Amino acid sequence: MADLQDDLSPKRIADSTLIQVNQTIGAMLAEYLPEGVDVVFTLPDTSEQSTPPTVSVFLYDVHEDLSLRTGVARQFSPSNGMLMPGSINVCCRYLITYWEMKASSSSDSPATMADSQAVLIMNDVLNALINARTYPGLSDFYGRVIPPSEQLNSLGNFWQSLGNKPRLCLTYEVTVPIALTRRSPVLVPVKAVSAAVAQKPGIDFYRQAGTVVWEALVAALDTKSPLDDAARAQLKKVTVTCVGTPFTDDKLPDQHLDITLSGVVLDANLAAIQGIADSWKTQAIGELTGFRLFIDNVVNKLVVVS
Repeated sequence: MADLQDDLSPKRIADSTLIQVNQTIGAMLAEYLPEGVDVVFTLPDTSEQSTPPTVSVFLYDVHEDLSLRTGVARQFSPSNGMLMPGSINVCCRYLITYWEMKASSSSDSPATMADSQAVLIMNDVLNALINARTYPGLSDFYGRVIPPSEQLNSLGNFWQSLGNKPRLCLTYEVTVPIALTRRSPVLVPVKAVSAAVAQKPGIDFYRQAGTVVWEALVAALDTKSPLDDAARAQLKKVTVTCVGTPFTDDKLPDQHLDITLSGVVLDANLAAIQGIADSWKTQAIGELTGFRLFIDNVVNKLVVVS
């Protein structure tokens, strides 16, 4: 059973990616916004009569992004012998608005112009967001500007809660991986990998070996008593099946065969064939592709033909 240990100390330390996302968005906006515009990560207090120019980055929804689930193998840490924690993709949604000092609402006021301060600032915010799909220093940061979300209930109710003064707002969504804290088994690292190649005979090696044994059998019978054409034709009905010794190393060992004789044979040749097969157990009967062939066992299933 694997020895389980905690990845971290008994007092868990939370992943700080969410904090880094806030800091990253703040840094993104600071690259575009003019001096004197504050960036806060909450909604401003609308009861205050005088408010400095402020961009509000309000985090209103955090959830697991199931659409970006990916299967990634966990990395092994040699320092502690455990797998690195897994992660899940978390989606963070922000409502970004601009709040300026109370200004006149007359038709000739600068706040009513096409290039008002609010529009200029939100244009800077938009450019900051769309030019930062990824961000250095934050792994797998993926941001996009999206339509208003249902999590806000309705924009009408939202603006009513903020003093009934609607304004331009951007909804920004960021997906980042959050590391999981979990128990992992202590694993034995792979320190070396070795491989050995063992030479194997071809697929038809033992079929060819059967042919060699059959030819040796015919030659031995012909030496014992010369065979006529009828006897040679009859011996073609004898089948030799071979099973060999498995290879155990990269050398070319002799092949020790277990053979099975089957088919039909003349009564006069049955005893002679058995005697020849028994005598083969003491010597090599031939060669095949550099292997000497020896017979270890003989199973005789020959049937005498009348």
